Amino acid sequence: MNIGNFCTKYQLGTVIDIEKLNGGLMHKMFKVKTTTATYAIKVLNSEVMNRKEAYNNFVVSEKLSNLAKENNIPVSSAISIDGKYLTEFENTYYMVFDYVDGKILSDDEITVEHCKKIGKILTKIHILDYKKLNLTEEK
Repeated sequence: MNIGNFCTKYQLGTVIDIEKLNGGLMHKMFKVKTTTATYAIKVLNSEVMNRKEAYNNFVVSEKLSNLAKENNIPVSSAISIDGKYLTEFENTYYMVFDYVDGKILSDDEITVEHCKKIGKILTKIHILDYKKLNLTEEK
């Protein structure tokens, strides 16, 4: 894994700072500040990516994410690099996102208002027209 070389090759800027982010069970996520922007870069677990269906699962996920974004649902979609959302570099797959500064809420901080917001977003997700994605075999 060489995030600095990855950022240089794909013109994301020269790395100024890398900070590992908490969370994520299978993959690693980093906050990467470059000379051009700040990104959240996901380094995908190589064992997961060796599974036959893994790559396509990520592609379908990003198709769904972009459909949601097109319908004004707040999502964080991967940035397309060379027309792809998953980029293989030096035998490692990466996904790049715009970094969004946020705060993880503890159970005690979650209110009914938060739940209502989540419910409204879930409603929008469930009424999307998924047929326009032409997903045939994918689930």
